[in-house]
Amino acid sequence: IGDRIRNYNMRVSMHPDQFVLLNSPRPDVVSNSTAELLYHAKVLNLMKLDGSAKIQIHVGGVYGDKKEASRRFIDRYNAVPEAIKERLVIENDERLYSLSDCMAINYETGIPILLDVFHHSILSDGISFADSLSLSGSTWSDEDGIPIVDYSTQQEGARKGRHTDSIDLHNFTSFLEKSLPFNFDIMLEIKDKEKSAEAAIRVARKDERFQVN
Repeated sequence: IGDRIRNYNMRVSMHPDQFVLLNSPRPDVVSNSTAELLYHAKVLNLMKLDGSAKIQIHVGGVYGDKKEASRRFIDRYNAVPEAIKERLVIENDERLYSLSDCMAINYETGIPILLDVFHHSILSDGISFADSLSLSGSTWSDEDGIPIVDYSTQQEGARKGRHTDSIDLHNFTSFLEKSLPFNFDIMLEIKDKEKSAEAAIRVARKDERFQVN
């Protein structure tokens, strides 16, 4: 069905494709997006997963007016079924909606923010790495579970913002060191998936925060 489902240590996050756009000016796109999110929520509910199992999306497009597009997202989010609200989180991106933009949406909706550290390194609005972890982490409640962070690095020779094929273990080690003392679950957005996940686990085992359920 085109979804990316990650499950490390029993934490599940579903990431619908890019056509899910709650802030689209087209009513048919919004209707289809809501139906898709409701389907994802039903899947997680049928799996009997608690509120820490999330559905992550980007805010969407700017459509020529970022302020109005953000307002549309807020209004549409407030109108979706509760089953979606219980699962939905937003993720910052590298071009349109920074962590600052997501925080403004969180202020009005309470929606948790999943920090993409790679995207934040490209579009930071001057927010430091440590502050990005602190700010995004503060948007997660106990019911949401431990905050989730997306991790990747730049693919050499590719367009800016493209995820690498394999994990850079030197960079990953540095990331873990710099992220102390914050606690979070890591989702790897790296193309060779399990291969990089296994390599990352070998590195993360040396970190006192690492846990295996």
